Amino acid sequence: MRNGKYYLYLLVICLLVSACNGFGQSATTLPTMAKPTGFSTRLPKPTLEPVSAEWIKNSSFTLPVLGKQVQLINGSYHGTISGAMNLSVSVLDPIVLGDLNGDEAVDAAVLLAEAGSGSGIVVSLIIMINQDGKLVQSGSKVVDNQPIIHDMTLEDNQIILETTIHATQDAECCPTFDVIQTYQWKNNSITLMRITSKTSSGDKRAITLNTPVAGQQFTGSVVVNGTLSVTPNENKIIYRIYNDQGNGITEGFVAVNSAGIGKPGTFEEVIDLSKFTTGQVIRLAIIELGSDDSLIKVMDSVFIVVSSP
Repeated sequence: MRNGKYYLYLLVICLLVSACNGFGQSATTLPTMAKPTGFSTRLPKPTLEPVSAEWIKNSSFTLPVLGKQVQLINGSYHGTISGAMNLSVSVLDPIVLGDLNGDEAVDAAVLLAEAGSGSGIVVSLIIMINQDGKLVQSGSKVVDNQPIIHDMTLEDNQIILETTIHATQDAECCPTFDVIQTYQWKNNSITLMRITSKTSSGDKRAITLNTPVAGQQFTGSVVVNGTLSVTPNENKIIYRIYNDQGNGITEGFVAVNSAGIGKPGTFEEVIDLSKFTTGQVIRLAIIELGSDDSLIKVMDSVFIVVSSP
């Protein structure tokens, strides 16, 4: 009995000690989470559409000739215009991707064919400029009605188009005039800067301007000189000055020095600029015209600036 009381006494003491230790412990503290660096509650911007031929073939375009806006699906559109006229639109190959305005972003050159009832199939060159990662239609130029497209490339921020277009006497179905056209994009406008072609024997026909060079400033007059790969059989070499809207303002004949028809030649001409205003940007072109003066067979041109005296 005495031993039992002793053990009961020890048990009570142990329970009291355990209770005191438990109540004396502080509550468990969870570890503090470090705030991640660079964290933002803003949602990320959506990924911009990729600059690709497939994206272009599923874009919307404003047609250069008919003025209608159409949404392409896999490179084509079929519908009506003005509620009655059938309309068919298609993107032609090739599509060219590259820098056209010197900002190192990828732009695009697109050939778009539009066919309305009775209007033939008009092919236009369309430029799409990269704005913040998205291609935006930024100018167009009609190439021809039913041309034959051979190739299109990009060189020195310019578009080089190899095509067969209509000569003066060609039937609508059947163009025969092979040319290489060089286009330049600037300020939402496309300018045809250079044309080379071939003689009937297949030799290259070209005009090359040596002076002036692009961006030069001139007061009163400008001296123009350059070369011809082939001298024409009649004096159809002219200069023509265009304003910045692309309208021809003045023109005149250019004398050619050559050993004979079909031979290489040179030219040098002083052209009066007194009628132009200070600061005006003009395009000076040297042109070989066709027999009826309507077809430009060969051309080279350059933008220059008229300066004050």
